[in-house]
Amino acid sequence: MSLVTSVVTPILCIVKNPQTWIVGLYGTFTYMILSGFADMWGVPFIMAKYGIDKAVASGAVMTIYIGFGLGASLIDYAATLLQSHRQPMRYGALCTLTVFLSIIYLDMPFWLVYVALLSAGFFTAMQLISFTTILSLNPPQFGATASAFHNMLSMCSGIISQPLIGHLIDRFWTGGLNHHGCPDYALSDYQGALLVIPIGLGVSFLLSFFMTDSFIPAEPAKPKMTKE
Repeated sequence: MSLVTSVVTPILCIVKNPQTWIVGLYGTFTYMILSGFADMWGVPFIMAKYGIDKAVASGAVMTIYIGFGLGASLIDYAATLLQSHRQPMRYGALCTLTVFLSIIYLDMPFWLVYVALLSAGFFTAMQLISFTTILSLNPPQFGATASAFHNMLSMCSGIISQPLIGHLIDRFWTGGLNHHGCPDYALSDYQGALLVIPIGLGVSFLLSFFMTDSFIPAEPAKPKMTKE
């Protein structure tokens, strides 16, 4: 087998599999809350909504990653409890969608913002199950390529969401300037633009209904035979 064939064959096999795109797009849209919000637009949004300085807003947004770490440590337990890979991914997208909408549109005490952001990160961690799913739904000999392809799609969320949200903020901007002569974006500008993320989470939730569940229950341990 030539070098070109050895590279092209697994890629073609993976991209021709509809499940690769369903699971991959799920990962892309779900990851937007990290790449689009936590990595870039979350801090200025929190500053605009609660009138706080950048350091405090950054500390609040950081709790998303704390929640993500906590959720990541429990995804195996969630999959085993539900006997499914698809269901934790579905519920994770739905819960993240609900929590994120409350963060954007509801007025809440600032201490509750920490709880909401932590919860959003926790539920977003269910997205990590998609890496296991993509491996199970493609030939095992192409596992590394499938995982890399899925990771590429997930990372595209930042390439898409960050400039898109910025563009929409500019479109919603009413033209006000601050004392430095820079655009003074209102809370409503951010709220309108950040709606991209809930829409993406809603698409992820819908995509989960078209996934093939790759969960394989563990076989019960066989009792050891003892010699009499």
